[in-house]
Parts: sequence; structure tokens; C-alpha cells
Amino acid sequence: MDKFIVKDIRAFAPCLEILPMYGQTEATARLAYLPAEDVDKFIDTIGKSIPGVTLDVFDSEFRPVELNITGELVARGDNILLGYLDDEIATEKRIINGWLYTGDLAQKLPNGYIKLLGRKDDLIKIGDHRVNPREIERNIEENNEVSKVFVVPVHHELMGTAISLLVIPAEGTVIENLFAFCRKSLPGYLCPKEILFIDHLPLSENGKISNRSIIEEYQHVKASM
Repeated sequence: MDKFIVKDIRAFAPCLEILPMYGQTEATARLAYLPAEDVDKFIDTIGKSIPGVTLDVFDSEFRPVELNITGELVARGDNILLGYLDDEIATEKRIINGWLYTGDLAQKLPNGYIKLLGRKDDLIKIGDHRVNPREIERNIEENNEVSKVFVVPVHHELMGTAISLLVIPAEGTVIENLFAFCRKSLPGYLCPKEILFIDHLPLSENGKISNRSIIEEYQHVKASM
């Protein structure tokens, strides 16, 4: 759950207990939860596995990674699907050695909680670099006066791909300050070609934010300029 959503919920219902949960349809449908007492401190995590579920983070060789190392979140338990109906290929890709490969990038934290870092399919290739757009967004959000930041992959003549930024500004957001932060704090290939302000979340038809919905919002903004 996003910290801004938690803030909005508390503004409308300050006495309400918030219990964020994470799951997938393939897990019918919950895998982890964040205890209510830790919501304020660890809202950027999914907390810990629910009873009966084991979570881990594996590398590309199907081995558990160390703490604070990015890999793919995997899960196993009695609530995990046995396979996809009449689709052995999809089953073999998602269920490996009894583990459900969620497609989510994650890190294990020292306190036993797990932090999500975006979808594996959302990685952007810039030159020889594999870039996680969600990490860039969080870095900019945590160090600047903004409400939300969204990374947009755009064409670049030399590198093939570069990034632009869609930003929902906060009071006092200044584009020049954002450019200055990026130039100072990010590698050169991650400095945005442009920064555009928007006034709403780039949601897909099912209410989710993805690379596709961000790109579609960017295209809509550019077409209206």
C-alpha cells in the first residue's frame, strides 16, 4: 500500500485500523501482510508471510539471495495453485520445484519483512543497463518535494532507450530542482530527457499502475501539448 493512500485513509477515518495485505490470484489470494502496528514505519514493505505460506527471494539460478539483494519473490504453501488449466507451458514457467514465481522483484530485510521493487517485466534496458523504474521513482520521491513520480521509457538515438518523468507535483515542486537532483544523484544515463507535470494517477482500466499505463498517459500528455 502506498504511503499516500494510508495518509488519505487516516485523514478520512483516523480511528480505522489499517492492515495492508499482498497476494496474487495464484495464491487464492493472500501471501503476506503488514501488522497494523508497523504500518507507519514499514509501509514501503509487504510485511511477512501469512500463516501456512513461505516466502523467499531467489536469483536467476533459483537460489535464495542474501539480505538487501534484489531477486524474484517466490512463495509456497497449501494455498498455491497446482497449475494453470490446460496450459503446461505457463505452469512450468511459474511453478518451479514447488515454488510459485510471482514475477515481482523484491528484497529481504533484516527484520524479516519483504520489500517489493516492482514487476520483473517492468525492467527497462538503457544501453547495457537493466533499470528498475520503481527504484528511480522512489529515490526521486524521497528526496524532493513531489507527490508522485513515474518513469517513462522513451526513444533515444544512441542508447535506444532513455527516460522521461511524469510528476504529480506537491506545493512548491520546481522542475529545475528536479533536473538538478537527477544530474547530481543519478548516473548520466538516468537523467531524464524531460519532466512533465500531471494531475492524476496513470491507472489502467483495472485500476492498476504499470509501465503500459504510464506510457499511455505520457503519450496522451504529449499529444495534448
